[in-house]
Amino acid sequence: MKYRVDKESLFNVIRGWDAFLKKRIYLIACGGTALTLLGIKASTKDIDLMVPNLDEYDYLIKILKQIGYKPTRGQGWRRNLEHFLKILRREELG
Repeated sequence: MKYRVDKESLFNVIRGWDAFLKKRIYLIACGGTALTLLGIKASTKDIDLMVPNLDEYDYLIKILKQIGYKPTRGQGWRRNLEHFLKILRREELG
């Protein structure tokens, strides 16, 4: 497992989910993930995403579980030895 996640790897993760999603999910990249996607940073150490709509959040979590992601710590998710993924609901931002 690479410790850092570059822009192409971020898009590959999301493209991988796309094959399993039957409806559109609105994602907001946060922190280092956003800076990497904008080209401000070369890479990030984890993937931070927010799903503002609770129904979409619940649906995404359901799909992630079906494709092998398991909860780790806090809002964290991981599949096998892949990058740490944090998915927040809007309410969790405080």
